[in-house]
This record gives sequence, structure tokens and C-alpha cells, in this order.
Amino acid sequence: MNSKDRYRAFKRYLECNPYLFNEEDILSIKICLEFARTAKKILDKFDDNLKEHNLSKGRFIILMILFNEKDGEGLSPSHLAEKAMVTPGTVTGLIDGLENMDLIMRGKNGEDRRKIKIKLTDKAYSMLDKVIPKTFDYFIKVMSNFTSNEKELLSNLLINFESQIESSDNE
Repeated sequence: MNSKDRYRAFKRYLECNPYLFNEEDILSIKICLEFARTAKKILDKFDDNLKEHNLSKGRFIILMILFNEKDGEGLSPSHLAEKAMVTPGTVTGLIDGLENMDLIMRGKNGEDRRKIKIKLTDKAYSMLDKVIPKTFDYFIKVMSNFTSNEKELLSNLLINFESQIESSDNE
């Protein structure tokens, strides 16, 4: 079942069981389903962009974590795993793949040569200079028919929506 059929099935369920939820609840359910479907379309396009560069989301996350390090000193594999919220075993596989692509390098820690630091290569910076703008161009394109006021409203609504999701998760 593809995503469009799955959302149609949820909507059909609501139509077949109108007594289970009031009108306001049904509207909330429909909004969440539409949001999920829209988010999936954006993420699928993002995945396509990454695949053009032989990147997975996991590899991209590692590159972005390293890119975000201000000092350029790199990070240990354990710190990368922690920041990426994956296991050390998973991060080892991601590091190996990125190293094979010449996007990262393992360097010695000056203080303790037994420890290694993972750093971006020039090739990684060059790749990110292609991947990120292409992704941003897509975001700009899909938002092009919205006015500035609509974009601001949508942004605020999504921030509020995310906050509500986080508070609901903590209940």
C-alpha cells in the first residue's frame, strides 16, 4: 500500500465511522494526515537529492554534524554517535562508508594518539556546496506561490504544531 492509498484508507475509515469522532476531531485527524503526507513528499525529494551523491540520510547527518563543528578539530566516533543519536556500531559503518568516499578522514588526537578524530575533507565541503543549495532551491520552489505573510503564518503554525507534539509525547 503506497502512502496515498494509506491516507485514503484512514479517510475512508473516518467516513465509515462518523460516530466515533466529532467534527473538530475529524478535522484534527485530517490535518495530521495531510501534514504527514506532505512531509513525506518533501523528505522523498530530499532523499532523491542525497542519492544523486551516493549519500544516505545517515551519512548526510554525520557530514552535517561535522560541518557544524566550529573549531574544525573533528569529533571522536563516540561523540558522533551521541550527536547523531545512533549506536557506536552504526556510526562505525557510516564513518567507513564516508571514508571510502573520501568525504572524511580519521586523524589522531594531538593529546592522546590512541584516540581518533573524524574530520571533513575538502571533497566533503565541495559536495555539501552542491547538495545543500539544491535542497534549498527545492524548498524555495515549493514555497514560491505563498506570500511572505502566508509563509510567516505557516512557519508559526508549524512551530506551534511541533511544540504541541512534544508536549503530547511527554504526557
